[in-house]
Amino acid sequence: MPPVEARRIAARFGIKGRVGRLSFLGWNLSLALCVWVWVAAIAAAAKMLHVDGFVRAEVAAVLAAAPVVWLALVIQVKRLHDLDFSGWHSLWIWVLPIVPTEADGTIGTVLRLGCYGVMAWMCLAPGSPGPNRFGAAPGPLPAR
Repeated sequence: MPPVEARRIAARFGIKGRVGRLSFLGWNLSLALCVWVWVAAIAAAAKMLHVDGFVRAEVAAVLAAAPVVWLALVIQVKRLHDLDFSGWHSLWIWVLPIVPTEADGTIGTVLRLGCYGVMAWMCLAPGSPGPNRFGAAPGPLPAR
């Protein structure tokens, strides 16, 4: 692989840079579709193999979850960079919904709804115009 291609791949899957609204939405929808297909394939394979307790299916799901979680985190960090926020703020989206699940259902529900609201804001809010401390503004999507 030529060095230029290696740098492009590293830039795509690394946390540096910015992602615009439409790319953020497209990547999230693509990841959701991939997860849905993967879960359906695991369930079908487990049913065909008559796996009791879905133990093998759970292992496969966990192994598949790691790259999906990484990609989702990278996309959120880049979108936060476009909004001129630190990528560390993405931890709120990942951690807050799971903290108080048993302690108080109301607080857990409010936190989950708040995280959904933040995700909606990330889809709708325009990024900072021009370059910011995280790099140049993302360019327009190429026309095909």
